[in-house]
Amino acid sequence: MSAVVFSLMLETILVAQGTRNADLKSTDLIPAGEGVLNAFQQFPLVGIEDWHGLAQEEDFYVQLLKNPRFSKEVGNVVVEFGGAA
Repeated sequence: MSAVVFSLMLETILVAQGTRNADLKSTDLIPAGEGVLNAFQQFPLVGIEDWHGLAQEEDFYVQLLKNPRFSKEVGNVVVEFGGAA
């Protein structure tokens, strides 16, 4: 399966749900992939912003998709893409 780029604005959702995130302590650090998957348990919509051409981010998406939790816990995926004219 080729890498899928999720291009929704995570910040928008986190700002909208800021009161829930205010309860987190700075010491509650977890791997990014686990954090994204945990967000699917708390929110009906989870978005990830894409910084185009960043290899580390593309590697992160591949690892996220390979995580067995992803196929079990994520129901729908929306991908936005386009080209500059």
